[in-house]
Amino acid sequence: MSKKAASSVAAEKPRKKPGPVANPDLVTTSIKLESDLLEWGKNQPGGLSALVRQMLREAKDKAEQ
Repeated sequence: MSKKAASSVAAEKPRKKPGPVANPDLVTTSIKLESDLLEWGKNQPGGLSALVRQMLREAKDKAEQ
């Protein structure tokens, strides 16, 4: 391999995996959970974020009745 080819390979940045599609209605926040709840939630359909959003929507709807 020539020096020029080697330097161009070294200059390439590793490609990032594509992330989730941006949704302007979503904001980032953090919550503290016990490790067993975190692992359980991450394994639910849609993942932890979807589970938390669903639970909050249900609680909000119930509170507004």
